[in-house]
Amino acid sequence: MRTADSESIRCALQGFAVPDTWTPFARTQAGDGGILGQGSFGIVYACGRYGAGPEEQLAVKMVDKVEMPESEIRREAELQLRLSHPNIVRVHQVFFEKCFVCILMDVCRGGDLIGAMESHWEQAGGINSRDVVHICRQMAVAVDYLCAQGIVHRDIKGDNFLLDRPLLSDPGCWVALGDFGTACEVQPGERLWSRVGTRNHWAPEVFRADYGFKPPRVGQS
Repeated sequence: MRTADSESIRCALQGFAVPDTWTPFARTQAGDGGILGQGSFGIVYACGRYGAGPEEQLAVKMVDKVEMPESEIRREAELQLRLSHPNIVRVHQVFFEKCFVCILMDVCRGGDLIGAMESHWEQAGGINSRDVVHICRQMAVAVDYLCAQGIVHRDIKGDNFLLDRPLLSDPGCWVALGDFGTACEVQPGERLWSRVGTRNHWAPEVFRADYGFKPPRVGQS
């Protein structure tokens, strides 16, 4: 996968009617060349505004058009732009350039849930379930919101839940669901058959290639 340096990101953002106040400062805001995270189709860098404080930092996901069709990138970005919920990673703007698609989104400095769990195990041992009730609740609320919008994520896993701080046992820890590359809209009664997402996390109905929204239980509306 190709990586994008600060100059490439700057050119990408400035080449498509992006406000002049936007500029990456990944090299000075994060280690390892400014990379915050890396997935199958893109790399996430730190970015922000000229003269803005750390509270206004964002992230830019650079998706390589060679690795993923532009139509799929556009579909993912447009879907996320419509979502507005505190437990869903917010996408602010999307810009298309020659080699990359730049998706500006909220930055989550705590990394993903799996990394936070591993860190806790190494430093403090086992995780008491009472210490992560606030985490579980936010995860459930995020999925419930998507269901209410008629959207299925299809890759729900710890790696895709991002935190605002590394300490997941902190009662103030904020969690948001990201990576909507496999998400899609589903109409009532519609059945899906695509086996997408992470195989180790598939539900039985995904293995059967026959799934959709479950009907409400008796007594539920």
